[in-house]
Amino acid sequence: HRNSFSRTSNYGIKSVLLQIIKNNESEINMKASFILTWIFLITAHAIRPKGLLLPALTRGGAGPIAPNGAAKIAGTFCLVQGAYSALAPSKSFPYGDYDISQTNAKLIRETGLAFLNMGVHVYGLIFKGYGLKVSSAINALLWMADCLYGLLNEESKTTGKSKAADLIVLAVNSAVAIAALNDLPYFSTTLKAESIFVALSSLSCIVSPTFGMKFWEIKQDDEYTPGFVSLIGNSFGFDAVLLATLAWGVAPITAIGYSAAVATALSLKTLFFTPEVEKIGMNKKVLAIWPVIGAVTALSILL
Repeated sequence: HRNSFSRTSNYGIKSVLLQIIKNNESEINMKASFILTWIFLITAHAIRPKGLLLPALTRGGAGPIAPNGAAKIAGTFCLVQGAYSALAPSKSFPYGDYDISQTNAKLIRETGLAFLNMGVHVYGLIFKGYGLKVSSAINALLWMADCLYGLLNEESKTTGKSKAADLIVLAVNSAVAIAALNDLPYFSTTLKAESIFVALSSLSCIVSPTFGMKFWEIKQDDEYTPGFVSLIGNSFGFDAVLLATLAWGVAPITAIGYSAAVATALSLKTLFFTPEVEKIGMNKKVLAIWPVIGAVTALSILL
């Protein structure tokens, strides 16, 4: 009887807590956003290098955080968000009260991969100093795995993108991986080609999500799909800037600064000027942390 009463009590307590969270979800999300921003700034101040100058890496330093500290923190946020979105797409976005369709889940997954790419570059180049070929090879292998998964499961018939698109993405990333892993002299050429391809892919989704859906043959499951297409276009946008600047020889920290500046502009566009994203019903108070992170990172590195 005592065990039965304990289980019943625990169930009652859980039910009450869940109801409180549900009723105050908006307020909790807003507080979480402010807390994450506060952690971002305080942690950055704590890891500011004492007496360490980085003139060879970047021209920045006028912002509130040391340039390498800003790059590391932004990269860590991208790693966490990217891994969460890639592994649990249906749970990782603060969207409205509806079920995420199969197509939209795939779009969120690939948006997560774009965030993960930036995180991998930051971890490899800034945290570990491995060199561009290592981080580029890891990112290329991630996209190759995603494409092979789509091809083997015939996602072109259920969610999209088209089989031709998957094959092109597979070919581009295979070239980067082969050149990087074998230390081939044309590695930088393959990375430049990939950056141009990612930039064009981004524009096709940012300028007109409807056009992007038709071009890549993405199946529209519901009225929210164009919004998720716009989001993946944004993530490809800052990813393309990072790839291009690195491919053309810009120092890693400075390249991250340029990418952060573009990410800030695209985040603001998402929050205020994209009707397709508005339909998704995403919590803007939670999403507001991303332009803050982008702006602080860009200012700390570039100014």
